[in-house]
Amino acid sequence: GHVHRRQELLDEPAIHYPGNIQGRTPAESGPRGGLLVEVDGKHPTQVVFRSFAPVRWETLDWAGWEEVDSLDALIRSMAQRWAAWLEREPGARCEWMLRIRMYGGTPLWRTLRDPAERETLESELVGELGVLDVVVDPYAVHAPVDPEAHRGREDALGYALQELERLRSGSADGERFRSALQGWDERTETLNAYLARILAGADADLVSWMREPD
Repeated sequence: GHVHRRQELLDEPAIHYPGNIQGRTPAESGPRGGLLVEVDGKHPTQVVFRSFAPVRWETLDWAGWEEVDSLDALIRSMAQRWAAWLEREPGARCEWMLRIRMYGGTPLWRTLRDPAERETLESELVGELGVLDVVVDPYAVHAPVDPEAHRGREDALGYALQELERLRSGSADGERFRSALQGWDERTETLNAYLARILAGADADLVSWMREPD
């Protein structure tokens, strides 16, 4: 448990770090526990992870807030997303410490930047989600924007939007970015497909970053 991250160094012979049995900070997210090891001289060693940490840290990256125009609606949306997320973790029997990172455009972007409003939101989410603690990180949200209103501009923003569309459609040469694409696995996905996937919805973020503030 001294090495806090669980990892398999070698399958045969089995060499594993079990990780620590309880995450201590948001950086130690995900299930924590130990390894059940079955040793039989005639067969490969069987190593199975068992989660038993009483408290689990998780960071959730959520976008798609364009239609959410009140804090009550935001709380309902987050509760629905949390319930759906828990359905994918059927064996998780623990208490939760959550960090919710919000992305994209929302009419609430100014409200979410207000520390007092955010503190109220976090307090209500604790009860609504049934968790120990919630931290809301809204600093990647921005005002709703319409990229199409800027795509025809003859300036840096217009050119950047046009280039983004060419990359996403495959009509621009994405090979020049190959060395920077650390998340791309060419064995399972073409370069054009990868670029289209990671750049989906990037237009609004680009406009928010580059246009003059309101």
